[in-house]
Amino acid sequence: MRERGDAGAGGTSGAARRHFFLTDTPEMLARESLGPEMESREDGLRQGTGKGNIEWWYFDAKFDDGSKAVVVFLTKPMIEGSGPLKPKLEITFTRPNGEEIRDWAICAPEDFRAGAERCDLGIGESSAVGDLETYELRIRGSKLKADLRFHRIVPSWRSGAGKVYFDEGLKDYLGWVVPIPHGSVEGTLYWPEGERRVAGSGYHDHNWGNCPIEKVFDYWFWGRVHSGGLTALFFDGLGAGRRKGERLGLFMLAKDDRIVVREASDYGVAPSRIVADEVRHGRNFPRELTVRARSGATQVEIGLSEPRIMERDDMLGGAAPLWLAALLRPFVNPWYYRFAARFEARVSVEGSAETARGEGVYELMAFGKASELGPAERKALGRDA
Repeated sequence: MRERGDAGAGGTSGAARRHFFLTDTPEMLARESLGPEMESREDGLRQGTGKGNIEWWYFDAKFDDGSKAVVVFLTKPMIEGSGPLKPKLEITFTRPNGEEIRDWAICAPEDFRAGAERCDLGIGESSAVGDLETYELRIRGSKLKADLRFHRIVPSWRSGAGKVYFDEGLKDYLGWVVPIPHGSVEGTLYWPEGERRVAGSGYHDHNWGNCPIEKVFDYWFWGRVHSGGLTALFFDGLGAGRRKGERLGLFMLAKDDRIVVREASDYGVAPSRIVADEVRHGRNFPRELTVRARSGATQVEIGLSEPRIMERDDMLGGAAPLWLAALLRPFVNPWYYRFAARFEARVSVEGSAETARGEGVYELMAFGKASELGPAERKALGRDA
């Protein structure tokens, strides 16, 4: 087990405080009964579905015609981890012009299934079945439907055993594995006006945890970029409560079909040009992110800019009755952004330098209080515009 903390924003170091515990040692892999490479069972149901547990499987795709699709299977809505099993399906289609159409469904517990030996999910009439290499999705919402086939190109990845623990007793954790860091996707999207055959690229990851994530993180950034043979994934979270001011960072870099960085020894995400959202007043987000990572002789710098909002969610307002949301907002007010952004990546691998450009994706998940992001949070996120 290795400790991970940080003395300040924008990077990680071997800080003295002990609140984030990584699992990237042989001993921790043995403790979790895992080997160095992912197995199909790691994309199956990882824990119980009762109170205190939450788990979700995320798929997204970008198609050659400029359209996009995001599908999420959840054992319960994100902010209802303390509740019982409440299976939820979330679907988002985005047209080439940026117009977004969203759909969702919540089914009875008896209409949910999840296998333990591989990804074998069912929520009502929708399903996702796969074995790390290939996934078949059959999505049936009230107004959006899809039949999609994902095929892995970049090998499956996880940081260590795919878990980060939040206590020395190794009881509270968040899990993250990425069966498809980058792959191909083809199939059919069924829009309200008719069906369209699509082909493009895609991504799939899987998360699970047994403690309220809003008590662990003030906010996090997650993102991914791909261009040519370059694929990079990043996560950067700012701790909450007794972890206040500490950061957790995870990073992966692949070239073609080979992972060249599994764990970064020096890593940080620096947000800048913080601006206010004109639609969600009082909420702020960065218009630029700079990701820097180093592992041995490999160095990476990725700049993301010119973000376009693909999704903005008031997660409390969307999940709770108005009267309950009003009571809870002084204490917790989770909100979410997902952006498409231009990126430029400068990478030096084994003495060979290259630059890649394209469109990447990043998200901001924040657990703001009633004041939303005030001066302290704005300072933590980065420089003001």
